[in-house]
Amino acid sequence: MRAGQRSRHPGNPYCNRLHRSHTLSPMTGDHMRENRILAGLPSGERRLFLPSLDPIRLYVGDVIDYAGQPVRYLYFPTSAGLSIVNQQAQPNEAQLLDVSVVGKEGCTGGSIVQGSDKSASMVLVEIGGSAVRLPASEVLGYRAQVPYLWQAVARCNLLLYRHAVISVGCTRFHPAEQRAARWLRAHWHRTGVESFPFSAAFFAAQVGIDEKTSTAILQAFAADGIVSLSLNNITILDHEKLALTACECFEQAKAATEEYLVDLDKIANAHDQR
Repeated sequence: MRAGQRSRHPGNPYCNRLHRSHTLSPMTGDHMRENRILAGLPSGERRLFLPSLDPIRLYVGDVIDYAGQPVRYLYFPTSAGLSIVNQQAQPNEAQLLDVSVVGKEGCTGGSIVQGSDKSASMVLVEIGGSAVRLPASEVLGYRAQVPYLWQAVARCNLLLYRHAVISVGCTRFHPAEQRAARWLRAHWHRTGVESFPFSAAFFAAQVGIDEKTSTAILQAFAADGIVSLSLNNITILDHEKLALTACECFEQAKAATEEYLVDLDKIANAHDQR
């Protein structure tokens, strides 16, 4: 394989192995301000990490972590949307199910502050865009000197846990149409993006339904003016109708996220005053 290529994940046709970093411009204060955890870094922690922070471009389908494999980097999205994914082996191919979405409010790779250097799940790029990555070795090496980052990442882990609990209940108790609407609202809420490069098959893998059901739901949404559809693209047109269709799990996850952001500000303020 030539350098720079991305290959399909052998167990699922919607995933790409990430073979190279897609480096953007040098790290600036603007990159930090675009992610809520990085924006709160106290000046001392900022100076420690600045040489190692790397702004990169991520593409839909890139896999940045695998369950049970060592965490090499923490990824802090600035415009990308990253999915925490459950992967199950099946006779013909692996099946994926989204558990939570990480946007510019948080980061991935947080298991390293919980005592494990291995990822708890697959992490898949669902919305292409920019992110900042930080080597896990740097976070671990400076552990005693970076109390803000340590606490902020631990609090982000708690948010992801809460979202996972909501997601399990949603998958078990709510019909596919409501879950599909919830996921579209969740992607919009976490990234600010209204147009997504999703095929019906890719969206089906996110919601945990089959492609036929995904296609029928999206076509019904389009007929009702909720979304517009084009080749490998879904665009939200009517947020009010989408909200009426989605289950209450979106509001629960939104409330948990807002509570997390308040706590994140408290953590940042506490360390700024030291």
